[in-house]
Amino acid sequence: FPYPFEFEFLRERKEEIADALAAENTATFRPLSSLDSLVPKSRHGFRVAHQLYPTDAIMLLAATVSIGPQIEAARGGAHGPGFSYKFQPGDNFGMFAPSCRFGNWLSDQYGHAAFSGDQYTHVVEADIADFYQRIYHHRLENGLWDAAGDITETRLIRSILRDIRARQSIGIPV
Repeated sequence: FPYPFEFEFLRERKEEIADALAAENTATFRPLSSLDSLVPKSRHGFRVAHQLYPTDAIMLLAATVSIGPQIEAARGGAHGPGFSYKFQPGDNFGMFAPSCRFGNWLSDQYGHAAFSGDQYTHVVEADIADFYQRIYHHRLENGLWDAAGDITETRLIRSILRDIRARQSIGIPV
């Protein structure tokens, strides 16, 4: 995707933009159309990707960061099941714990495989290329509501997802 020229405007007027977005009525907020495009996912395949309008991305990110601690707590926190990104805001606008990256997962898997002896007898391979396009909004909404409740932020996230996905009840922006 091209770098949005609006980012420079947002950077130059960040206080004004922040005030304007803070005054936005989240109950009636509707995102602009996203820029949808096919992008390569492998040598011979493509997936649909979405570039949100910058102010829509800011609103979605603000709502997500606002309820991030509740979502992470509902997932089990730093010691929750599975190896996944852990919400841990940090310096330089980092959103996730630095020890929960893809490279960390690969190292972890190597450790299990290399030092397991004969403990593992099978390997399971799964193709999750279309995973994000198959997430049902109802399951996502229920997870958000279980974690944070039916509050302004969860309603805003739901509204943005619904509008970006053309009122389909499946798939999230990639």
